[in-house]
Amino acid sequence: MALTDLRDALVAAGYAATITGDFVTFPYEVPIGAHAGTTVQIGLQGLDFPVNPPGGVHVSPRLQHPGDNAHHASPLGAAWIYWSRPYPDWAQSSRTASDYLAHIRKLFSQFVATAA
Repeated sequence: MALTDLRDALVAAGYAATITGDFVTFPYEVPIGAHAGTTVQIGLQGLDFPVNPPGGVHVSPRLQHPGDNAHHASPLGAAWIYWSRPYPDWAQSSRTASDYLAHIRKLFSQFVATAA
């Protein structure tokens, strides 16, 4: 089962990943950007992983990704937001959980701290 493969790869990478319905969810300490040091919950729907990447990132709490309005309600509930930020060039990547984690890191790097 592809969802199990995704969970197992995230566990092997050191994340406390669990299967929640059609999602793999795990706590993620943001390493970069304006939210660095904050722990959020990440949800990934990887039903055919690694053939295809998760379609985007579900995040709790609801942090609105900067830029365009490519974020939506998440089927994970009201505390979650879905960032429609597909992984570019997945077919040319190694198609691993580490590749997708690098994509998540890049998305969080796009949050810029503002002066108070």
